[in-house]
Amino acid sequence: MKKIDIIKKIVFILVVITTIFTFQQSIKVNNTDYLEVIRKVNSEEEAYFLARKYDLTLIDISPHNIVKYKIDQSISKKVLNEGFYVNNNFTKAYTPRDPYYQYQDELVDTKINQVWNHTLGDGVVVAIIDTGIVASNLEFKNSISSLSYNSVTRKVGIIEVNDDDGHGTSVASILAANHNNNKIAGIAPNAEIMVIKANTINEEQEVRFSEDDLIEAIYYAVDNGADIINMSLGGKYSNQLTQDAVNYAYENQVIIVAAAGNDGDNSIIYPAAYNNVISVAATNKLREIADFSVFNEYVDISAPGVDIVNITMDNRVVKGNGTSFAAPIISGVLALLKSGYPNDDIDKLTNKLYLSAVDINIPGKDIYSGHGYVDAYSGYIYDLYKVTFLNYDDIVLKEQYVSSGDSVIYEEIPIKPETEKYIYEFIGWDNDFSVIKNDLVIRPIFNSIIKNYTYTFYDGNTILKKEVTSYGSEIIAPTVFSKESTEMYDYVFVGWNPTFYEESIITRDVSYYAVYIESLRKFTVNFYDYSNDLVKSEQIVYGNSASDFSLDNFDDEKYDYLFVKWNQDFNYVTEDLLVKPIFDKQVKVFTLNYYDYFGNILETENIEYGYSGSITNIETLLDNQYIYEFIAWDQDIINITANLEIYPLFNKNMRKYKITFVLKDITIDKELYFEDIPLIDFETDISGYDFLGWDKDIVPVSKDEVFTASYTVKTYIVKFFDEERLLDEFIVNYNDSLTLLPALPQKEGYNSQYEDINLNEIKEDLIVNVIYSPKTYQVIITLEGNEIKNQIFNYGSYLKNYPEIKEKQGYDIIYPKTLPFLIKEDLTLDISYQQSIFKVSYLDKFGIIFKSDNVLYGEKAIEYSLEDDKFIGWYLSDQKFDFTKPIYEDIILRPKYKNFGCITNIAYNWFGILGISLYLIRKRKI
Repeated sequence: MKKIDIIKKIVFILVVITTIFTFQQSIKVNNTDYLEVIRKVNSEEEAYFLARKYDLTLIDISPHNIVKYKIDQSISKKVLNEGFYVNNNFTKAYTPRDPYYQYQDELVDTKINQVWNHTLGDGVVVAIIDTGIVASNLEFKNSISSLSYNSVTRKVGIIEVNDDDGHGTSVASILAANHNNNKIAGIAPNAEIMVIKANTINEEQEVRFSEDDLIEAIYYAVDNGADIINMSLGGKYSNQLTQDAVNYAYENQVIIVAAAGNDGDNSIIYPAAYNNVISVAATNKLREIADFSVFNEYVDISAPGVDIVNITMDNRVVKGNGTSFAAPIISGVLALLKSGYPNDDIDKLTNKLYLSAVDINIPGKDIYSGHGYVDAYSGYIYDLYKVTFLNYDDIVLKEQYVSSGDSVIYEEIPIKPETEKYIYEFIGWDNDFSVIKNDLVIRPIFNSIIKNYTYTFYDGNTILKKEVTSYGSEIIAPTVFSKESTEMYDYVFVGWNPTFYEESIITRDVSYYAVYIESLRKFTVNFYDYSNDLVKSEQIVYGNSASDFSLDNFDDEKYDYLFVKWNQDFNYVTEDLLVKPIFDKQVKVFTLNYYDYFGNILETENIEYGYSGSITNIETLLDNQYIYEFIAWDQDIINITANLEIYPLFNKNMRKYKITFVLKDITIDKELYFEDIPLIDFETDISGYDFLGWDKDIVPVSKDEVFTASYTVKTYIVKFFDEERLLDEFIVNYNDSLTLLPALPQKEGYNSQYEDINLNEIKEDLIVNVIYSPKTYQVIITLEGNEIKNQIFNYGSYLKNYPEIKEKQGYDIIYPKTLPFLIKEDLTLDISYQQSIFKVSYLDKFGIIFKSDNVLYGEKAIEYSLEDDKFIGWYLSDQKFDFTKPIYEDIILRPKYKNFGCITNIAYNWFGILGISLYLIRKRKI
């Protein structure tokens, strides 16, 4: 079962999700009742804690703490509202075309070839997150980084990123193929390629990129020195964890380039639509947006994506279409810019790329081409300066990249917070930014104005004095008279609140209040006990409180008297008071302590005076050999009038123990006395298992015991053969099933299948053979589209003759293939008629053919004239030819002239014979 377990681990479920709101996701799962979710954690302990808390199955923890879980669909909505995200799958974004080798027009049209005069991408590391690469291809010799990485297996090294699809190899060839005249020219041939293989192949042999593997790939690329990341892939699902990884790249000055998508509509495709990702649309040869290219507000730039020359996994040169091929063009151009300007930050590099782009139809940025069509050379030589507006505290207000000679506009007025002494008024900037010729840092200039403050003196709510003066001026207090006394108080002025000094200066708005000392009346408060005896007397100032205290509790034979409170309030005293106590009269409660056999308190009970105890029985007591059964208590617990210590009385009997034997699903129970020896007087064998022994030694009984039998499951070998050649073998546990079989071998011309042997609930060793049956093919023969024969052939048979076809006057019969030929596929062979063509040849006076016409059966020949005044007409043999008659055979016409002498006629006849002979020789060669 080891091999089956390993294969099971690579099977994953394809999930389609739609994001509705920030923390709500709608889920569709194909043929499963679970899905995968991911979450960022801080530690392995947190990952396991979350698994326990939400009842999740932990699948994997990446080196960058992205955790993958398996979850039951029934609780998925609850978990997705708790910071988890669906683990989406993404697909590659192109369809390759037939092999084609031609010049790479896109390198000239985008002016990439002009940048090669300055740099070939030296010193730049480009990470390609894709399906891997064919590292042995000469186009990548000495270009692939030893830090290349497989984010699925988490293994480092070039041997870990072998391409199993071809997409990654094609993308890499466009971006960085060597200039070695081997196949094609890459855009940045001297750049170092960090290949990151992030795909898996599902059961339908489709390439899928799991989102947790993409996140791991981005973090790895950033942490291991990548300058640029190319992602020619996409899907319709967003994920905050992926956005976090993208932001991590941006914060570490790594540019991410992604394909905009190939749906030909306004779909939102990720990662292209994430913030801080350059989304690349595709154009055709006419610089028009390709009909398959996605258009939306996230598109940043366009590049060629139709008929792009690339190299396949099997080293063929082909042309392909897709934004997958436009993205590496932009990544390659950025690698050239980064190589030429290594000190530029990524914002400056991307602004050079955008500001140098050429508009396609629509001026400015649009949803189809973004900033326009890439112009590599213009971007390389583009003079771009960074203008930074700072506030008074050097906090950045605005950053903008500006072309040389342009101006910038900053309309917001900066603000400097006022201090205790000054108000600050903005009056301008310290640098001119009307014409930008270099990087600028611009700071605001403020004028400081001394502040005015108000001071006010009060007597109660009456304003004695109020004055407005500038910061630092002296405060002058008014004259204050004593406050008039009242019936209850005397008042004496003692100063101001807050404290005022003779030389005080103003530094803020301030109010001073007159402060008086007041003298209050005093009152007597007397406290009495339960018997009306005076226990305490106090003198209290008007409005103050007497000191609170409690009287002692007391009791008699039946009752307790508990002090509760005083009969009136003595807080805020305004008159003389007589204060008496209030007591709570309670029936007395007694404590009954019940003891066990060993003298330990078993239970305590509180019983009111005259009532009875309620504990009438206790549990039976056990030791190894005896059982102690409770009889009664040692004293009466009825009509309680005092505290009691109560002990039990017992009967003593012999004790039995329960001994249990567990044999998998079988349980055997026995009852034995102390120190009896358990006997194994039953069968321990179980079908499909070997008995190994008991989990503990069998010794004389001293307690209840459970003995559990230990078994090992029997295993069997299932072997698969192809004509005596062993294909594979599996070790299978008893009663298990074998569902994942070796790949069927293929044999040309034959169908293959395994023997029909039941592989469910295996109980013996098995041998399974491959069975072959020959393939059959249908051959349909038609005459000008009408079926005349339909025949079935086994693979390897020959078609040796055609059906007899009736001849048709004026027509030749045309057969589609030469017989015999081998049948290897279904065929439709069409026999057709073609109108017969005859040759009419014209000889000159020397008997040489000077013109030949092809004439259809039944058509007329053309009568030509010769520029000779002795020419009298054309003859066939000795008869003048009639050009009004139709042609039914090949003919040779010779000219006839008047007034020829004997010598001339002989010469003519000789040349005529020679001409006819030459014609026949030529015709025979043809």
